[in-house]
Parts: sequence; structure tokens; C-alpha cells
Amino acid sequence: MRMKRLLISGLIAAGAMGASSATWAQLGINLQLNVPTIQVAPPPPQAEFVPAPRPGFVWSRGYWSWQGGQHVWVPGHWIEEHPGQHWIPEHWAQRGPNYVFVPGHWVTVQPNVIVAIAPPPQVQEQVPPAPPGYVWAYGYWYWNGSEMEWAGGHWEVAQPGAHFVNSHWDPTPDGRFKFVKGYWAPN
Repeated sequence: MRMKRLLISGLIAAGAMGASSATWAQLGINLQLNVPTIQVAPPPPQAEFVPAPRPGFVWSRGYWSWQGGQHVWVPGHWIEEHPGQHWIPEHWAQRGPNYVFVPGHWVTVQPNVIVAIAPPPQVQEQVPPAPPGYVWAYGYWYWNGSEMEWAGGHWEVAQPGAHFVNSHWDPTPDGRFKFVKGYWAPN
């Protein structure tokens, strides 16, 4: 309750001072409560058996949780698909000397985004054996509005007479980078 009153007081004070939209955005970012920040790097991900795709669901890979002062492995699981969105699984992001837990979340990946910074190198994914009728769409970096964030690979239902072109970044003539969302192209 005290935190809520303090938050409301801060918002009222910021509004009274004519806070800019940048100030409001900063306030929004800093309001994440109960998100662990630690100084102990998580171990490498454990190898997992990825089951065959399930229509209407996406696989959320396992991740390291912080419990009782140590990393504890949480196995992967199925979550219901959100058409038109991509699942970003739980992961740890390094921020200076700290590691911040990023909860799993859905994103709508915008096509044709242009940014001035190059995407990081491709993450090497362990691709499970392809089940009949599916192809693997490799993961990619996407721009979340403030930084690049990794979106892991997923299964796509094979399209007869077509091949899947993975999401990627193309350089532009002015030295920036344009996001190209994955798509099916005729063979």
C-alpha cells in the first residue's frame, strides 16, 4: 500500500512539473516490480527434447529461474498460440554487472522497421529433428523500441511449392538496417 501511495505521489508530482513523454516512458520502465536482478550469471541452457509441434500452441523453451539464492531449471512447456504474434520466452538479460530476469511475453513484430544499429550475431540454435510436414523458422533479432531482443526459432507448417525465408535484417543504402519478417516464397 505504501508503494502504491508513493507511486501515485510521484506521478502527480511529475504531471505537475509538466513531465515530457520521455519522463513518462522512463516511469513506465521503472515500474516493473518483483523482477529479479542478480549478479550471478545463469548457467548455459540445458538440452531439452522439443516435442513435435502441436497445432494452436508454441513451445516455450526451458529457462533458469532464481529461487532461494540459486539458479533452478524450469523445463519447457506448451503455451497457447496468439495469431500474428511471436512468443519471447523467459530469459536473463545482462545490464552492466547485473542480470535481469525478463518474463516471457508476446510481441507483435513489425515489418519494415529501420534502425541505425546493426543486429548482434545470429544465436546458434539447437534445431530438433523436423517432424513430417513442418520446417524450422530460425530465430532472429527484433527491435523492441529501445534495443534488439532475440526471438527464438519455431516450427512452421510446410507450404507445398514454397520455401520459408527466415526473418532477417537487410542493410540500407544510408547505412541503417531494415527488418524483413519471415515469409513463404515460391520454389
